[in-house]
Amino acid sequence: MLNKVDFNNLKNTYVILFLISFIVCLFLPVSWGDDTIFQEKSAGIDLLTFIDGSARPFTDSLTFIFSKHKILWRIFNPVIMISILYGVSSLLPFKINKKETIVLFICLMFPTMVIVDAGFIATTVNYLWAITFGIISFIPLKRTIEECKVKWFIYVLTYPLILYATNMQQMAVVLTLIYFFANIYLIIKKRFNFFVFGQFLIAAVGLGWAFCLNMFGDNNRMLRETGRYFPKFGELNLIEKVELGFSSTFYCLIMNPHFAAVGFLAFTLFISVIIFKKKETLIKRVLSVIPPIFSVVMCILKYVPNQSFYSMISGGMYYYRMEKAVYSFKPVTDIIFILLILCVLYSLYNVFKSKVNFYRSFIILCFGLGTRIMMGFSPTVWASGHRTFSIMFITFIIVGFLVYNDYKGCLILKADVK
Repeated sequence: MLNKVDFNNLKNTYVILFLISFIVCLFLPVSWGDDTIFQEKSAGIDLLTFIDGSARPFTDSLTFIFSKHKILWRIFNPVIMISILYGVSSLLPFKINKKETIVLFICLMFPTMVIVDAGFIATTVNYLWAITFGIISFIPLKRTIEECKVKWFIYVLTYPLILYATNMQQMAVVLTLIYFFANIYLIIKKRFNFFVFGQFLIAAVGLGWAFCLNMFGDNNRMLRETGRYFPKFGELNLIEKVELGFSSTFYCLIMNPHFAAVGFLAFTLFISVIIFKKKETLIKRVLSVIPPIFSVVMCILKYVPNQSFYSMISGGMYYYRMEKAVYSFKPVTDIIFILLILCVLYSLYNVFKSKVNFYRSFIILCFGLGTRIMMGFSPTVWASGHRTFSIMFITFIIVGFLVYNDYKGCLILKADVK
């Protein structure tokens, strides 16, 4: 069933949330971190000089404009904040009420506005805006798959959004894969759509263009970041880069008391609470609480001096900022991370009454995890901060709403039985 956001009931809610967002953006500090760097870099040069050789010309163009005219960012960013709320709401396979809309908005602000560790303008333009445009582009695709009529110009309007979104390489991979499999699905169902195929081509071209610039261009940025953050990054082979992406992701989620750990803790605790509310068996309850408890314990142990257990599990990893990163691998670390993943997946399998929702959630979480593991192919795997978890946290939020809606449906069924 097609889910359309009911603006007749939610119009006032959206207006209020927009006004709150606008007021917040009016007073946010935009002269720190990368915002200051870009402001200094853009002074005295034109736009073409600023984006020359950039693998992210669209996001860098907006960064250039907003660095010079900050008031424009303060005006347009609230629109994007509301747009991502609309986009995610439209993609959910069910309607949400006013209270749930407000909760969704608050949750979405965590990965898009709270985790800002490079300046508000730089982070939002490169992450929030790219993710929002990508999500909005999925709306006509969803309607097409559900066999709803979509006017041709709606698809065409998504083309520039997709092109912009591909400037964020994590989003470029997500877009390319989703549109690829969507086209395969439509071909199998004998419903090939020329405009959906066009969406795939734009995503693929955007991804290929960024890849070529990074791999075969002058690589000034890559060389600079490698020398500054990860001098021996070029010595890593393919398997080591994948492992680096995996282990760094779960180190931040489970063992480093910062934003990433907060997001993981909230997600796993929520699932555990639903498991307990459903009065599942003891073993199911125990397995559901292992991930959040382990995360809390490890984050505490990090601050205990001479703690050999934490050192053994961490494998020598820590959160690098301006220090030189090195590659460290210990099998026990990955084994523990994999066991925790299995606990989360087992809990999700048990928490859903509808197994279709479990498989849907599994695919969504795989996309989220994959976008963070990709960072293993960048020398800024540590230095880029927790903003690289943005897509992953949005998948947590979407799955969390799927869990809640499934649980709410169970309560309604019980009430009807009574």
